[in-house]
Amino acid sequence: MVESPAERSENDDTPVSVNFFNESPWQALLLWFDYEGRLVLYASVGAGRSCGLFSFMTHPWMAVDSKSFLPMTLTVMNECGSSLSRSALSDSMSVFTPSANYLTPQNPGTIQVLIHLPGT
Repeated sequence: MVESPAERSENDDTPVSVNFFNESPWQALLLWFDYEGRLVLYASVGAGRSCGLFSFMTHPWMAVDSKSFLPMTLTVMNECGSSLSRSALSDSMSVFTPSANYLTPQNPGTIQVLIHLPGT
């Protein structure tokens, strides 16, 4: 697959769970940047579906459209109780790297990430 020298996994010191929610009408491919910066296909997430995975802090992820391979937008959600609050959206990005900044007291070990179409 495509390589990106700027993004790569650094270490596997701190585990984290990540839930990706595909809010787009497209099927998304989740790609992990390995330790050399190569993109590795990890999962396919259908429209309206989700994928929970085990990862590590410092491990970058991206989602692309399964047909065009165009990058999709990723947005980290902060969890408020049992429901996700759109008012708590962080900045949108095309590459997501887990960090402690995204963890919440309500769910300290899991980061919620929305996948959506670019520009939405």
